[in-house]
Amino acid sequence: MKNIKLINGMKFSILAILVLAVFSCVDDDYDMGNITNPSNLSIDHEIVGATQDMPDGDGSGEVQFTANAEGAITYKFIYGDGFEDVSSTGAVTHSFSGNGVNDYNVTIIASGAGGAISSMSTEVTVFSSFDDPETKQLLTGGDTKTWYVAAAQQAHLGVGPVDGDMPSYYAAPPFDKLANTCFYNDELVFSLNGENIIYELNNMDATFFNASYNADFGGGGPDDQCLPLDTSGEKNVSLSAATSGIGRSTGTSLNFGGGGFMSYYIGTSTYEVLSISENAMEVRAIPGNDPALAWYLKFT
Repeated sequence: MKNIKLINGMKFSILAILVLAVFSCVDDDYDMGNITNPSNLSIDHEIVGATQDMPDGDGSGEVQFTANAEGAITYKFIYGDGFEDVSSTGAVTHSFSGNGVNDYNVTIIASGAGGAISSMSTEVTVFSSFDDPETKQLLTGGDTKTWYVAAAQQAHLGVGPVDGDMPSYYAAPPFDKLANTCFYNDELVFSLNGENIIYELNNMDATFFNASYNADFGGGGPDDQCLPLDTSGEKNVSLSAATSGIGRSTGTSLNFGGGGFMSYYIGTSTYEVLSISENAMEVRAIPGNDPALAWYLKFT
């Protein structure tokens, strides 16, 4: 059999080269798995507080949605008011904040194996009576206002039990997180566009993560840490009635669309406003992975 002489002096037979080529092709033939379209997608919704006399609800603006489809892995809810949710169970509750009685076109996208999707839409009519013009004004200054972590204050970051209203487990002393400079660099920009609140988090390309989320974002170890995260882009913010029932509260919650959050990442987009003035704000939030805790943040 004829040999081919390579530049480096090594010799291989034509048969050997063909065998290598065949195995190389086999190695590149990856199994992408089955693609399964979710089928029989259905959606039900219940308006909280709806009665025969008040079919559009009790004014809370809350609607409970339940989606179901054969072969679905996740469900994405697009509410038509600038907010979205993703659920693995298909069950979510959303608070519509538009004052008065409003119609919303809600789209549900069910995703199956291999990325295949099915979708459908439904219209809901909801009554919301909640309004807090004072918080809206203080948060945005009536135009645009930038908030920062109140690093110089005691308990600018803290945690306590969910049934309390104080960071009794841990309260950070002034400048306690200087080693994690990304936390103190954050700029939280709230703007008023007509009656709508717009939010931008400028995190200088890195966010301070609660340790329980480190592994989900490329980190590791038992301590909170700064990790790269792109937070660019505007997020919608709505105001709704707080539901915690604690005494130390304004009674208003901030709800961030598009997965928005306030500086310290704990897997939530809802923050109860405990106090707010022209230049100070304290909020409380329940982390997404531990409903027994409540985290506290102070801003200036």
